[in-house]
Amino acid sequence: MTERVAHLAGRGAFDIEALGGEAAVALTDPAEPKPGPLVSESELFTLTAADLEHVRILREKRSKGVGTGVFELVPYFWTKATAKTPSKPTATTAKLLVELEKAKTQPLWRVLVALSIRHVGPAPHAPWPRRSAPWTASGTPPRRTWPMWTAWVPPSRPR
Repeated sequence: MTERVAHLAGRGAFDIEALGGEAAVALTDPAEPKPGPLVSESELFTLTAADLEHVRILREKRSKGVGTGVFELVPYFWTKATAKTPSKPTATTAKLLVELEKAKTQPLWRVLVALSIRHVGPAPHAPWPRRSAPWTASGTPPRRTWPMWTAWVPPSRPR
């Protein structure tokens, strides 16, 4: 599940800036709560800041930039609450939510790539919205056309 979420966020699919590998792990397999806020990819576009408030991950404590070997539970998407300031969404969380809204308006070819259909990549789908119908003025298709969704088979050679 984590890899599928990371693929959805990749540059070839929805291109969601603030959703990398570590954020995908925090969404799908956090230390707390179990299960995480994402149980399936379809829930990605319904996330809110409130859904991410209680997500905690294990992070190594550092002393002078060096790991100490001691791990602690820390919030991933929200800041730590202190005596003076309450917990609030981080700047990265705000950016993630904005990017998720922007991803809802991506072109069709990006949606097809994000679906992870085997043998479907960005190259065959990128020109779809810009390409016009392959018909000539006479109403017949030009020679050597095939549907974009089928595999290309080289023409057979005469024997």
